[in-house]
Amino acid sequence: MSNSPSSTSLPLDHPLPLDEHACSVSLPTWCSVVGYEEASPEVTEKLVSGYPRFVDHPYIIQLVSAALELDRAKSGSQLCLEFDCIVLPTRNSPSHA
Repeated sequence: MSNSPSSTSLPLDHPLPLDEHACSVSLPTWCSVVGYEEASPEVTEKLVSGYPRFVDHPYIIQLVSAALELDRAKSGSQLCLEFDCIVLPTRNSPSHA
């Protein structure tokens, strides 16, 4: 099996279909498929779209960054702590879990 993409293949991480909400991406070589499955940084760091369970949508990344920045501004904290957050559809969502 060849390691080089065919002349008709799309570049790594090209969304399929070509849409900002695409859930599939091009993995043009066998190495890119194996790299994706093994979470190789050479592949995963290039992924900006993909199935939502595995790749955060760019809009969600922006929303999380804005929420964390707002939280830091409200708390007045000067500490450089790493936090994360979860985006839920409503305020009541956690009580239904």
